[in-house]
Amino acid sequence: HEIKKINEVSINKLFEILQPYINTDNEHFRKKRFPIYAFMPRLLKHVGVGNSASEIDLTLENGKQVRTKAISTLEYVKLEKQAHKTLEIVKVNKDYANRNYWKTYLNNSSTLFVQLKKIEDQKDGDSFKSFVAEIKQDLDQNKAEKLILDLRYGGTGNGFKLSGLIDIIQDSKINSRGSLFVLISGSTKGPLVELTSILEQSSKAILIGEKTGEGPNSVSDTRYLILMKTGLGVSLTEKYWPSTWSFDSRESIAPEIPVIFSYKDYSLNKDPWLEAAINYKAKSIHNPIPPKVSSQLIGKYQIGSEYLFIKKVGNKIFLKNKKKMGSFFQLNAELTHADEGIIKSDIVDVFLDYELDENQQIETLFLNWKGSRMKL
Repeated sequence: HEIKKINEVSINKLFEILQPYINTDNEHFRKKRFPIYAFMPRLLKHVGVGNSASEIDLTLENGKQVRTKAISTLEYVKLEKQAHKTLEIVKVNKDYANRNYWKTYLNNSSTLFVQLKKIEDQKDGDSFKSFVAEIKQDLDQNKAEKLILDLRYGGTGNGFKLSGLIDIIQDSKINSRGSLFVLISGSTKGPLVELTSILEQSSKAILIGEKTGEGPNSVSDTRYLILMKTGLGVSLTEKYWPSTWSFDSRESIAPEIPVIFSYKDYSLNKDPWLEAAINYKAKSIHNPIPPKVSSQLIGKYQIGSEYLFIKKVGNKIFLKNKKKMGSFFQLNAELTHADEGIIKSDIVDVFLDYELDENQQIETLFLNWKGSRMKL
């Protein structure tokens, strides 16, 4: 049943009240953790929603009221650690629920579906390296005409293990508009956000779903300390993992195709992410940059302490960067003509704008990156 109220307070109002108590990087992951906190009677009593420290009253969509008892604090902690899995509604095969990674072909089709949850070896079964080798075999033998990467659930593990998978995707013919899809949600975090960012910026991937639970430049590798004088425990994140420009302060990565997951979808066991990927129709529109402009664009540009390269590869023009040690930032986006003075890229909300002088020479050139405008 759909819950409309908790202790006579609407779900939307309760989310507003509890937001300060839910520790996350952004609102999108906060919404994923909210159901755990919303069922803590002692917390609800503390914020003035209800009078009981052991029970809560639920109002269902049919008007019926149900009273439920609290579980132990330890059980809430377990639930919070598994919060990202509350969204798991893929209707392909329930047998994979406890796997860190798995793949299958959808309905005997040529669409390869790959789900990643943790980038670490399975406790039993194939290693992640072996799993990536199997994906390579699928792509090399042309078994797959579409690849759907499902990154919606969690994201712990070692991001450096992803390099082999990234190379395989970038070098495969599957790396084309309408053949490569990445499913994301508010629970997409850690190495899976890094993978999302890399593929958005260096492949033809189409992002489908919700805004991610972290931004492209994030901190991780948490360690726990006990303060000597108070005995209080604190958690500290030790490392900064960039996967885009240092000036990019986004708190999340937005999808190209947004998805809204409703209670009706849940009750009908519908997966709008998967449906959007399967039903996508590619538009093959390629407008080359006029030669008088493209020849002037080629070069190296400085952005603060970083560098942007515009290079010609064959008969195409690309935005590129030089990958740094300890950084996940990879940029390889094709540029095409959009309009007079506008050069668009593969990446949503990333483009160049320029002005020509009376001699048809580029006078000013700007990089527009996700809302930021930088002079080159």
